[in-house]
Amino acid sequence: MWEPVNIELSESERERLEGMTRSRTLPSRLVLRSKIVLLAAEGLSNRTIDANLGIDFKSAMRSRNRFLAERFHGIELEHTGRGRKPSIKLETVQEIVQTTLQVKPEHATHWSVRSLAKATGAGKPQFTGSGSPTA
Repeated sequence: MWEPVNIELSESERERLEGMTRSRTLPSRLVLRSKIVLLAAEGLSNRTIDANLGIDFKSAMRSRNRFLAERFHGIELEHTGRGRKPSIKLETVQEIVQTTLQVKPEHATHWSVRSLAKATGAGKPQFTGSGSPTA
């Protein structure tokens, strides 16, 4: 049967990971990844880790592999391709911000969602209710 690769931790790495698991200011995903690595270093399998932490075993496997390959850098950074893709191009967002901050609308003191959408060529649905672009 396949056995996961064991993680060997130095004393300083273990102390850092234990500190991360107790942190109240770190993002919860980083705290979870730290717990996964500590449990993996104890020799637990990915399936046992997922049962202990209530996560998918693939998350345990991914965190273990990232730590093995890149140590702390692997678990601290979000990898590209994660999350929702922007619905507006960066150039459009920059144009909207530039227009909002540096151009005064005709016959008005402030930009409305409709007038800003018309001036920039962006559609009204690309704005939130506050008039700021969603990126």
